[in-house]
Amino acid sequence: MLFLVLLLSALLLLGGCANPMDALQTGSDPYAYSGAQGTESKAKEYDDAFCDKVTRFAYETLSDAQKLWYEDVEHILGSMESDGPLSREGIAQGLEEKDIELVFQCVCIDHPEFFYVDGFSYVTHYLNDDIVGYDFSGNYSMDRREATKKQLELQTERENVIVAWAGSATDTMDYGKIKFVYEYLIKSVEYDMDAPDNQNIYSALVLKRSVCQGYSKAMQYVLNAMGVECTLVQGEAFGMTHGWNLVKADDAYYFLDVTWGDNSYHPGGDAASPEILYDYFLVTTEEIQKEHVITEIVPLPVCMSFADNYFVRENAFLLGADEDQLRMLFGNATAENGWQVSLKCGDEECFKAVKKMLLDENRIFDLYPAANNKVAYYQNEELFCLTFWVTN
Repeated sequence: MLFLVLLLSALLLLGGCANPMDALQTGSDPYAYSGAQGTESKAKEYDDAFCDKVTRFAYETLSDAQKLWYEDVEHILGSMESDGPLSREGIAQGLEEKDIELVFQCVCIDHPEFFYVDGFSYVTHYLNDDIVGYDFSGNYSMDRREATKKQLELQTERENVIVAWAGSATDTMDYGKIKFVYEYLIKSVEYDMDAPDNQNIYSALVLKRSVCQGYSKAMQYVLNAMGVECTLVQGEAFGMTHGWNLVKADDAYYFLDVTWGDNSYHPGGDAASPEILYDYFLVTTEEIQKEHVITEIVPLPVCMSFADNYFVRENAFLLGADEDQLRMLFGNATAENGWQVSLKCGDEECFKAVKKMLLDENRIFDLYPAANNKVAYYQNEELFCLTFWVTN
């Protein structure tokens, strides 16, 4: 019967199914435990060759028992192994089959470098009517040789980003690191729903074509290596599945949506559009929820700080139609940033007043010398943001 268990597990893996299989009764204890808390004879040694030891946000939200299985799954996936035993202590502490899926999700949230993982399966072992163990297997989209080759490419690209930041850094605090990686990804990656590997970091960092999951995981992968806590957030936007980030900057949490900062994501986005939008660069929970619906796989903090919001840090946050502040903002526009100016108003009244001054009263050309009567703008009425740029 044990042979049957392993054979069915292999068939499940080949089928690519990420759902747990039905429990199968073996008739004898394949783990051969000794004593009440005995040693598992099936315990394996893992090389963790693909595992980065970084901040584990999702891990910290789990119970002590769930953390035991998290570490088991982390080792198994990080070593590209199959049929790895999950800790018997977890079972003793009340963990069940439903905990396996949560633990798997948490490991994937914390480890964007597991780009080769696309699901999981497990086998349940019984002794009489009692569950005595689980064997966990990752579903892998490639073999170890290909994964190793791609891992080296990813590490090289990540190092290139870090070196580029170090060579140009004027702000070495968390804000400066986050802003640099955000702009780097937007400038180098094109949004492409048909891109291969578009749900993982390889598509973004190496192939330079991706979708939201690729952007967000790449942001996490690079920032974690730079010492900035960053994790993946999943949910919906406009009725479609979407992914973005939660980041910690200078001891405060913020949400960050890299994909929505890239004009290639937006319908009609082209070379004449602003290259980068900052509307969702380090925003609060209240702001992200205006157009995003969070799927809270793990508990998330309520983000309330504005201190490192792009517009606050760049002195582009307005409380009224302040002509001096607007003149300074437009005067600071350069060819290097595409003659682009982004600003945010504190409320709807300010938003309407600024639009009236700049657009209805046509003051934009007085305050924006570079415009030369050729200017376009984008507005976000939910967040009271305006972006202006010079057109050809």
